[in-house]
Amino acid sequence: MTAQLANNSAFIIMVDSQALRLAGLHTFKPFPLALLVLLCLLGSAGPLKAASTRVDDPVIALDAARDNYSLVGQWQFQPGDDPQWASPQYDDAKWSSLAVPQLWPQGGYPDTNHFAWYRLTIKIDLRSPQDREYLDGLAVRMGKVLSAYEIYAGGQLLGGVGKLPPLSEINYDRQKVFSIPLSAIAPDGSLVLALRVWGGEPEAVKYWDAGPFAGEFSLGNYRTLLLQGILSELPTLLFSALIIGFGLYHLYLYRRNRQLRAYLWFGLMAVNIGIYALMLSQWKYMLDWSFLTFKKIEFGAIYLFPALGIQMVWTLLRQPIGRWLRAYQLSFVACAILVVATPGHAIHYLTLNYWQLWTIPILVIAPWLVLREARAGSGEARTLTVGLLIFIATCVNDMLIDQVGLKTSRLIPYGLVAIMVTMSVSLANRFTAMLNEL
Repeated sequence: MTAQLANNSAFIIMVDSQALRLAGLHTFKPFPLALLVLLCLLGSAGPLKAASTRVDDPVIALDAARDNYSLVGQWQFQPGDDPQWASPQYDDAKWSSLAVPQLWPQGGYPDTNHFAWYRLTIKIDLRSPQDREYLDGLAVRMGKVLSAYEIYAGGQLLGGVGKLPPLSEINYDRQKVFSIPLSAIAPDGSLVLALRVWGGEPEAVKYWDAGPFAGEFSLGNYRTLLLQGILSELPTLLFSALIIGFGLYHLYLYRRNRQLRAYLWFGLMAVNIGIYALMLSQWKYMLDWSFLTFKKIEFGAIYLFPALGIQMVWTLLRQPIGRWLRAYQLSFVACAILVVATPGHAIHYLTLNYWQLWTIPILVIAPWLVLREARAGSGEARTLTVGLLIFIATCVNDMLIDQVGLKTSRLIPYGLVAIMVTMSVSLANRFTAMLNEL
């Protein structure tokens, strides 16, 4: 220990004058002994990730416990797997802390088969024994967790999403509300929530990380949390239904007049986008299908989208598709077929990053074509320019999230809306021009 302190102290003392000047410490003449000692002690503490910290137990009012109290924040965290960690009596003071939601460090925890536990102790302020009955109907809403989990309250298993090994069934999209029985709440109002997380197969953790990563984590009344979840997902359902209906309408127009080929590709693209949007929502769980089926549909739809987009834009602008561009377009069709036909989830996380990089050429070629035609006087191209630029910006944003870990929200749904609106306006303008000519 003495040698370690000496080494750490030497490291602190070797800080150069430029670093001190940047920190504003050069103004201390002489350098205060107390500050030097403090820096030495901090240097001997070791890496922050290994530090043991105890999250202060939040004390909340009785009404707040039933009024959508947010559980986002620091939870006690420990890699490993021990059923005793669900017990309210277990002492987790020596655990480290980790934010919820937040992905695990890159690489996960292979030594524990990518298992880890979270614990959060909440103290509900009960003024009288009768107040405890007011907590009847309490529930917890869990967001999205890679790749499967179980949630406990007061040592009692409430349920989970996916299945842990040896069944090993992943489901990282579902947000769910779990009812908390009164027996899980201690007489003094203490409630211990324990989250047992399995990160997934090693390859999945390698490419996508693991742990709670998105969605709402909150405490509240069971019915209220359910209703809030439904209302929050309602716009996505309406958008999906509207886009699919819009697409089917254009397919109907094409069926009535086969010369309207742009309507065919617009209709197929709209249906594709609507299905993809539906697969991103919680409404898909109304269908009694497996999570793997949902993912096959989702990835198949998004992998196919560039091929449909190329066909739509080039047809709308009356441009021929050359041999090389056709081969590039068909490569996306092949990718969509491959990801749907290949069993299991591995094909998803093994191909997603490469697919994103493979879309970069079209994100350059399509704007160049549209801008060229717009300058040549094409009304359809001028209308399409704004939507296409918005769409490309959202694509770049989402690529940076996956490729370099950019900390921002995913924007691709807004880009899809922009491209759909501008394309529909362009088709309407063409249709009006045709009527005027007639």
